[in-house]
Amino acid sequence: MTRWRDMHADGAALHAPARGARFDVAVHAAWDARAPEGIDRARFRRALARQIRQDAWRALRTVRGFVPAVEVASDHSSPGRARVLATAGGRLDCRPAPRALIEHRLAELLADPASRLRWSRNAARAAARRGADPQEGS
Repeated sequence: MTRWRDMHADGAALHAPARGARFDVAVHAAWDARAPEGIDRARFRRALARQIRQDAWRALRTVRGFVPAVEVASDHSSPGRARVLATAGGRLDCRPAPRALIEHRLAELLADPASRLRWSRNAARAAARRGADPQEGS
């Protein structure tokens, strides 16, 4: 069983295995999202990274030796709007590494508007819960 942890630095949340993150393969995406009012932005980024990592794991669970990691940053310079900056990827402990397959699936995942909306909604709900840590149950 993999244990997951959250790390924070420079306004970004990193959700990765407890033994450390490594981005042997990475896909980047950015999209606009409605900034939830009254929501702690760090909690929102942490919950969003967790949502994306879970879907990345599901999309690539058949790739032996792939250990996902996700980093999420956000830009809240516009009132009521946020720009989400996500990096999905991870460690490749397999040879030969199916890098093209992983990049393709991660790019599709990050580009999916329905997934982005679901991640944002779930992350906002998780971040809004008082006293509850969105990391519980991972």
